[in-house]
Amino acid sequence: MLYIIKSLHSLELVTGFDASHDAMLLVEDAIYAAISGHKMYDMLRDIKVYVLDADVMARGCKTKMSKTTKTINYDGFVELTEQHSNIITWP
Repeated sequence: MLYIIKSLHSLELVTGFDASHDAMLLVEDAIYAAISGHKMYDMLRDIKVYVLDADVMARGCKTKMSKTTKTINYDGFVELTEQHSNIITWP
């Protein structure tokens, strides 16, 4: 399953599920959780986490992203959707 997360609030809801076998794409304001010093960063442990580079750049966070988080472009976004038959977007 691919979870597309748009906000920090939605991330709190999703982390209640067992997403250890799934992938998570953080977009919009949810990308802040991928900063290693962020209070929600530990919630992402044991999950394959991706962030959309356009949102990282728009928020000036390029140098702050965790090394364990993979930054992808829109082509990578499309590839993730092709790799997962089930996709849920959380606003």
